[in-house]
Amino acid sequence: MNKNPNYTIRFKPSQDRPPEQPVRQEKQKLPKVTLNTAPVSLLPPQPEEEIPLLEEPAFEAVSARRAIGRWGTKRKRWTGSPPRLPKNMIHASIVVGGAIAVGLLFGYVALRIFSTNDAEHLPGSGKPNMASAVQENKQSSISGNKTEVTKPQAGTLPQQATPSPARTKQVTVSFPALPLHMVQGGVFTTKAGAEEIKGTIEQKGWPVYLSEEDGKYVLFLGSAVSRDDALAISVVYKEGKQDVYIKEKSLPGGTFTLNGPDTMDEAAAAEAAKYGQTETDLYGELSMLSATGLKAGKLEAGQQAQMEKLHRSLLQQMRSLGLLLTDGQKRLLQKEVNELTTAVTALQQFAKQPEQAYLWQAEESMLRFGFTHRELQQLLSR
Repeated sequence: MNKNPNYTIRFKPSQDRPPEQPVRQEKQKLPKVTLNTAPVSLLPPQPEEEIPLLEEPAFEAVSARRAIGRWGTKRKRWTGSPPRLPKNMIHASIVVGGAIAVGLLFGYVALRIFSTNDAEHLPGSGKPNMASAVQENKQSSISGNKTEVTKPQAGTLPQQATPSPARTKQVTVSFPALPLHMVQGGVFTTKAGAEEIKGTIEQKGWPVYLSEEDGKYVLFLGSAVSRDDALAISVVYKEGKQDVYIKEKSLPGGTFTLNGPDTMDEAAAAEAAKYGQTETDLYGELSMLSATGLKAGKLEAGQQAQMEKLHRSLLQQMRSLGLLLTDGQKRLLQKEVNELTTAVTALQQFAKQPEQAYLWQAEESMLRFGFTHRELQQLLSR
């Protein structure tokens, strides 16, 4: 047997493969949530004023062809019947003619009265003498050597009563001081540098508000009523390697006396006077719920009941307060109420679906509210 065959044996390669490495799944970055919140109307829409329609004319329009009769285009003789005036036209003619006749008769009588002979006015005729009466009036106004004759000035009109000013009702509205602890992300000397950092923060889905103060530009990343709530916000930023610090920046209170229409009832005036306190209480609830959501990652059932109750009261009081404000003040009032409404809606959504993006949406609306509220108080104090 040949020990050296002319063929070679090849071994089948092994089918064993190294185990596949598990694919690392990156945590999906949640987009910033945009809430569909409709703006709150300040005042209920007023019905449009109905314009009274003009009455129909008392007579019907008559075509020229009917009024002048029918003439043939080629024939020159009359082919139609005499024109007939409408019944209402005849009635109008009778009325106008009667009015002219009465006017002429009245004018004749008046002319007859004032054009009588002077002899009829002499003494003994039984009729008053107008010339002697005027002379007696002149003689009776003489006292001593001076004659007091009062003559009306030419071109003068009788005095009219000065219209009294429109009555108004005064309502006192008080805004309590609102303690705020602001979470700051940096202070910049140029706006360009602040805008650059702001864009970086917005890409991470965090709330941010740029404010100019004393010639510098400050980035605010959150606000809270208590320092503990502000610390709960800052912890999230530090975990995301964002340097922040807390600064107390309270909103001062104020009392304002506003003038409203005299027709404003006492109930509406009382509702307007309570707006400031309700607004402060609602902001405190929003701050507490936002911090609770960041700490616990959820909101328990019933925790937002007080927030919703205060929000309903605020909307009712806002409409009463709007009756006391000017147009510019109303716009700022509506703006700050809309920011609070957005924060309330965001926390309601977080209670149903605990995504942190809803909390950041609420925080950003609360930041905007604080600066709008300060602007409204400055406008009320002018």
